[in-house]
Amino acid sequence: MEEKMIQLVPLLNIRRIPFWLFLGLGIFVLISTMNTDPNNVLIKHLGWLGIVAFLSFAMLPVYLISKSTGIFYSTLFATFGMLSILTAIAFYNPNLISLSWGNGLLILLIAAILIRLGLIFLANPGSETNNYHMILSHAIVILFGFFILYDTKKLQVNATICKIPDYINESLGLFLDIINVFANLVRGRIRV
Repeated sequence: MEEKMIQLVPLLNIRRIPFWLFLGLGIFVLISTMNTDPNNVLIKHLGWLGIVAFLSFAMLPVYLISKSTGIFYSTLFATFGMLSILTAIAFYNPNLISLSWGNGLLILLIAAILIRLGLIFLANPGSETNNYHMILSHAIVILFGFFILYDTKKLQVNATICKIPDYINESLGLFLDIINVFANLVRGRIRV
């Protein structure tokens, strides 16, 4: 397994753009797309393609690691299964989900990000830190499970009240939830 990881190192360095520039460009494309008028279909869809390209590029290391460790398909099926179950719950029992969850979920997400950054920059590398990363990844999967429920409920509510449909903005949250579930399932399953 270590040989596979060592062989992956050159592939993971394919991004020649500095990290902060890459992140800034991605955030710019995301915000620009979200603020584009939905009636401007061509620009809106070009922005969507930009978001998909950015996320594809950002997720490439996760994909390569999951493929090299043999967990890609099982993680993909687990993500799809989780999404299917949670979407079914949201559609068949929408009264279980409240739009008031938004602030609490946001606070938990910020806490998870800060904990992840703390583990990356402050913790000593080792098996104990790897265990913390694994536990945090599983907790983030659960958190994004609640985000899937919340965003699906938001889609349902907004579908009944919208005047000008903005399918890209409406589905973006759910799209990001699914990507985060997949990425954190991969992180939680990798044994380094």
